[in-house]
Amino acid sequence: MSSTKKPEGTALSRDERWLAFGAVGVGVIMAGLIIAVAASHLVETFAGGTIRLVAPFVDESAELPIGPDGTMRTVEVEQATITAPDTPLVSVFALVAQVVVQALAMLTIVACLTWLCLNIARTRVFAPANEHLLGTCALASGLAWGLTMLLNAMSINGAFASISDRDYNNVLFEAELTPLIVTLVFGVLAAAFRVGARLQKDTEGLV
Repeated sequence: MSSTKKPEGTALSRDERWLAFGAVGVGVIMAGLIIAVAASHLVETFAGGTIRLVAPFVDESAELPIGPDGTMRTVEVEQATITAPDTPLVSVFALVAQVVVQALAMLTIVACLTWLCLNIARTRVFAPANEHLLGTCALASGLAWGLTMLLNAMSINGAFASISDRDYNNVLFEAELTPLIVTLVFGVLAAAFRVGARLQKDTEGLV
């Protein structure tokens, strides 16, 4: 196996420079979009001075005018946007913290992946730093997954409590599996880079 680490002080080739510039450019754009989406979500949530959030339901139905000539038909409700004007402060904090945690996790992942692309542009594919970067991505994704579920449950419970005067108990604890899968993917990649770094080190020792 040949070395994949560029010696210190070696100038980047034209393709490597374009890869580095592209990685930084995409990273900056994605970071800006993440911040903009988070801010927009907070503005939409607190529009009009009341909290609006998507809440889960189970075994609930509603009447909607979806029949011929607007005839009412019964539908099952799994999700609905609810408005809660008197939500407890702790639930408001949980709602804001949920958005902040998700944004910080995504910004961390974008920063690490951008750094990873820069290392690859410098032909440092199996550098120890790359394993740590992917491990950080896995950690950020996993922590955000767990905290988001907890904070989401707190905010929804508070919203239902304010609407029903604590008389509605049909609240679900939602578990989104996609972030967990992303966490596992980052963990597997980190392990693969660790093995690659060890194999490269062993091979260079034989040269």
